[in-house]
Amino acid sequence: MDAYLEEELYDLLTFCMQNERASPDYDSKKERIHEIGKRFTVTGEQMQWRTCTLPSKTG
Repeated sequence: MDAYLEEELYDLLTFCMQNERASPDYDSKKERIHEIGKRFTVTGEQMQWRTCTLPSKTG
């Protein structure tokens, strides 16, 4: 994955997770995420997403 696009993708995802839909930039940033995803689909690159599970609180 192109390093600049990877960094931009992380920034966009972080913005969308931290801001509500009421933000004026939300829709444009979400659209950019889709554009980046399409680019990697067209070039045949695969994006690998890491998932983590946080331990539940007990007690």
